[in-house]
Amino acid sequence: MKGKYQDEEKALQKNEELVQIYDEYEKSLRARRFYDFSDMIIFVIKRLENNNDLLLRLQEEYQYILADEHQDANGSQNRLLELLANFHDQPNLFIVGDTKQAIFQFQGASLDNFNYFIRLWPSAKKIALTHNYRSSQLILDSSYSLISQSLENQTDGFIRLSAGLSIVDEKIKFYEFSQTEYEYRWLAQMINQKLSTGVTPGEIAVLYRNNKDVVSILPFLEKAGISAVVESDQDILADPEIAKLILLLRLSVYFGDEELLIKALHLDFWKLDPLDIYKLMTAAAKSRRHIIDVFKDKNELEKLSLDEPERLRQIIVLFKKWHTLSQNKNLIEALEIIIADANFLKYLLAQSDSLIKIEKLRAFWDEARGLMENHRHFSLVDFVNHLDLLVEHQVSISGGLVKRDGIRLMTAHKAKGLEFEYVFIIDARDGHWGNKRGRQLFKVPIRGISLIGQNSIEDERRLFYVALTRAKKEVFISLANIGAEGRHHLPCIFIGEIKENLIEKVDIEQIEKDLIKQNLDLFKTTSVSSFSLEDKKFVTNLLHQRGLSVSALNNYLECPWRYFFVNLLRIPKAKNKHAMYGTAVHNCLKLFFDILSQKGQTSKEELLDLFESTLKNEPLSVNDFSESIQRGQTALSGYYDTYHSTWSSNVLTEFKVKGVEIVPGIFLTGNLDKIEFIDNSQQVKVIDYKTGQPKSRNYLEGKTKNANGNFKRQLVFYKLLLDHYDNGKYEMTNGEIDFVEPDKKTGHYRRENFTISDKETAALELEIKQVLDDIINLRFWSQYCPDPKCEYCALRKQIS
Repeated sequence: MKGKYQDEEKALQKNEELVQIYDEYEKSLRARRFYDFSDMIIFVIKRLENNNDLLLRLQEEYQYILADEHQDANGSQNRLLELLANFHDQPNLFIVGDTKQAIFQFQGASLDNFNYFIRLWPSAKKIALTHNYRSSQLILDSSYSLISQSLENQTDGFIRLSAGLSIVDEKIKFYEFSQTEYEYRWLAQMINQKLSTGVTPGEIAVLYRNNKDVVSILPFLEKAGISAVVESDQDILADPEIAKLILLLRLSVYFGDEELLIKALHLDFWKLDPLDIYKLMTAAAKSRRHIIDVFKDKNELEKLSLDEPERLRQIIVLFKKWHTLSQNKNLIEALEIIIADANFLKYLLAQSDSLIKIEKLRAFWDEARGLMENHRHFSLVDFVNHLDLLVEHQVSISGGLVKRDGIRLMTAHKAKGLEFEYVFIIDARDGHWGNKRGRQLFKVPIRGISLIGQNSIEDERRLFYVALTRAKKEVFISLANIGAEGRHHLPCIFIGEIKENLIEKVDIEQIEKDLIKQNLDLFKTTSVSSFSLEDKKFVTNLLHQRGLSVSALNNYLECPWRYFFVNLLRIPKAKNKHAMYGTAVHNCLKLFFDILSQKGQTSKEELLDLFESTLKNEPLSVNDFSESIQRGQTALSGYYDTYHSTWSSNVLTEFKVKGVEIVPGIFLTGNLDKIEFIDNSQQVKVIDYKTGQPKSRNYLEGKTKNANGNFKRQLVFYKLLLDHYDNGKYEMTNGEIDFVEPDKKTGHYRRENFTISDKETAALELEIKQVLDDIINLRFWSQYCPDPKCEYCALRKQIS
C-alpha cells in the first residue's frame, strides 16, 4: 500500500483499539452504576427507540420544541430531537442557530445538523435574520469580510448583516508591538483611558485564545490599578495558596521526606526565621542525620541558638500529628483538621483577594468531598495520590470564579453569547489564533457531511469571528513580534482577511517610546484591585449575589460572624455525621413524595431503599454510615407506619422560591421541604422536616429558657415568601414542623401545626429590613455573640 493508505490503516487500527477501551469503560460504568453526560442522552435515545409507549407519551407531552444554539448540537442530540418530533409529518420544531458561530466542534458539532432536518422535512420554512442589534455596521462588515473566506460560504452563502442601531463606525484598530511587555502595558493604559471617560468596567472585555493566557495579563492590570473579573476556568491547583496547602497534605502523608519538610517550614504563614531553618539544615547535613533527629537532640539544639525553638517545636509536633491522622482519619476529617491546625483560613482571609482565595479553597474542598461521596474509604493518602495523577496528566480542577465589578477577562469560547462596548483581542499571533499545531491521535468518523471540523483553520476562523462580533462600538487587536519566550511571531492569518478599508494598523513607534519614558516599575506590588472584607460595597455585592435565606437570617440573629463566614463568605466546612444524616433523610423524603405524587401510591420498602441510596451520597465514614443506616431505617419505618394513610399525593417537594424583594436589589430565598395543597385549591400547608429528638411546642416558639425561636421563625419566613411569590399564587394557611424520628421516651412521632398571622409576617419583614440594613452598613463589625467559645467570633478576632 502507498503511504497515505498505510496511514489510514493505522488510523483504523487505533479506532479499533479505542472501541475496545471504550467498551471496557462502559462496562466499568455500568458495574458502578455511573453515567457520564453523553451516556444520559444515549440512554434516553435507546429507551425511546425500544419503548414505543414511552416515545408516544413524550411526543404527546412535548408538541412544541425549540432547539436553540443548534450549531453546537451533536449527532446524539439531533437524534433525540428527531425522535421527539417525528410523530407528525410536519412537526412543530423550531431550530435556531448560526453556523458562523459553530465553535464547539470538539463536542461533535456538525454543519450537517441543519441540513439533516431540512432533508427530513423539506417543506420546513427557512428564516434568515438580516439585522443585527448589537454592533456597528463597520464591525459587521469587518466580521463578514473575515467569515466570507470560509469554505461554508462557498456552499451555503452567508448573508451580509445590517446594523439595526445607530452606532458611530470606528475602524478595527490593529497594534503590532515589538515586545509582549509593551503590548500588555499598552492594554492597561488603553483600558484606563476608557474608564476615565466614564465607560462602565463591565462594558470592556479582553479576549484571549487559551485559559492560561490570562496569567501574563493580570500583573499589568493590577499594577495599573484596574479591577478585573477573570471569567475563564482557572486551575486552582496552580494557585500559590492552594499549592501551599497541598504541600502540607503531601508532608502529612510523607512525613519522612526531608525535602518536603524543609519546604513546609519555609511557608510564609508560619512566620519562622529563615535563619533558624538554615541552622537546622546545616546541623543535619554535618551530622548526616534527619532534621527531626537533630531537633530531638536537646544538646545539639542548644548549641544552635535558635531564635524561636518553641515555635519550631510546635510546628513539627503538628506535622507529626497530621501524619498520624492521615493514616487513621478519612479524607474530609483529615483535611478539616489540617486547615484548622494551620490557621489556613486566617491566612487566606488576610490576603488582599481573600474572597477569591476562599472560593478556590471551596472548589478544592468540593473535589475532596466528591471523592469521598464515591469512595467511602478514601483517605488523605489516596487524595494526595489523586492530586499527583492530575498533575502528571495536566488535568485541572476548575474553580475560584467570583462575581464583582471590573473589566471582563475571558477566552473567546467563554465570550460566546455575550456583548461589550469595547473588545480587546490580544496575542493575535499566527499559530496561536489559527494555524495551531496539534496532534490528532484519533480520526473519529463524523456523522453526516461536515465542513466544520475537517479543517482546523475553519474552526479558528469562526472563533475569531465570534470574538469580533462581541463588540458593540470598537475592537482592538494586538500582538507582539517577539513573545515572552523570545520567539518571533507573525500576525494571525485572520487579520489579513479583514478588508483593508475596514481595519487600521496603528503606528506604535511613539506609543512604545512613551511607554519607555513612563519607566513603569514592573515589580512594584499593589492591592488596588483587591477585596477588603471591611468594605460596604464588597459586603453589599456579596449580599446581592447570595440573597437572604431563613437559615442565614437565623445565623445572623444567633451570631453575626457565623452568618458572615458561613452564609456570606461561605468558608468550606465539613458537615458532621448528624448533618449528613439529616440531608439524606430530606433527599429521601423528597424523592419518595415525588413518586407518590406521580403514581398515587408507594411502599415502605421503597422509602427505605431511597434512604439507603441518598445516604450513600454522603461522605460518611464506614462506621458512621453503618450507624446512620440503622438509625434511619428504624426511624423511617415507624414514620411510614404512623402516617402513610394520611399522606396526600397533591404536593410539591423542595419548592424553591427566589426573587422575593423587600429591600431593593436584595432577594429573599427559600427551599420549602413540602407544600401540600388543601382541597385541590391554591391554599397550602407548608411542611418542614426535622431530624433529631422532637421538641415541645413552647421550645419551637422560643418560649423556653434555651430556645431561640428559629423553628417558628422559619415558618413565618416561608409565609412571607409565599405571600410575595408570583402575586400571592399560593395562600399558606398553616405551617407544620414534622419530626421524622420518634421520641426516645414514648416512641411516638410528633407534628406541631402553626397558623401564621399577617401580624407575624409584618413583624418579621421589619426585622429582616433592619438586619439587612445592619449588614450593609457593617454595624455588626465590632459585635460578638454571647458564646465565649464561638469559633466564628474567634476567627473574626484573628483577622482584626
